[in-house]
Amino acid sequence: MVNNLRWIDGALFILSVVAIGLSVWWAGESQALHLTALTTDADFVWHMIRATGFVSYIFMAGSMFWGLWLSTGMAKELSPGALSLNVHVTLSWIAVVLGVVHALLLLVDDRFPHTVINLIVPFSSSFRRVAGGMGVMGLWLSVAIAVSFPFKKRLTRKYWKLLHVSSYVGFVMVTIHTILAGSDVDLLGMKVILVAINSLLMIFLTLRVIRHRKL
Repeated sequence: MVNNLRWIDGALFILSVVAIGLSVWWAGESQALHLTALTTDADFVWHMIRATGFVSYIFMAGSMFWGLWLSTGMAKELSPGALSLNVHVTLSWIAVVLGVVHALLLLVDDRFPHTVINLIVPFSSSFRRVAGGMGVMGLWLSVAIAVSFPFKKRLTRKYWKLLHVSSYVGFVMVTIHTILAGSDVDLLGMKVILVAINSLLMIFLTLRVIRHRKL
């Protein structure tokens, strides 16, 4: 088991280094991080809002996939329990952090100005009230679930299960937020991604239900 963990840790480290290296190379070649480009792009904040929202959604979906995979028991055959849980926690926290950044950037956006209250209280914004409210509630649920991981042993199984079942509700809320408020939702690529993610989640959820009924 220890050897397997070391091998997996080593492989993940190498992949991370390669990914970071490719990202830095791409940023340099495309001048994506060039100071002039940042200061002359009037829509830079708007681009960052879109980017952080989209990537947060992807990581949230990844956390959902991983959680469902863990719940089916299939993860035990390929990944040690501790590593699997760490991956699940990490994906959740990355989604939360990017989601918070996504929200905070709205405070400095000139297109659709928001207040701190709008980011905290659901449906308090006059701009796309339903979409914004869904996003706020989905983010709050995501924060609550991510924060709960260290307290798993202190919570009863009933409350732990109830809290994490609410992640499905949170994901639906964030999906509705993405569809109603996303500026890129009309693009074919975005539609394909949304349909693919939610279809796969339904398949994984169905497999989980079937597996639990057999037990």
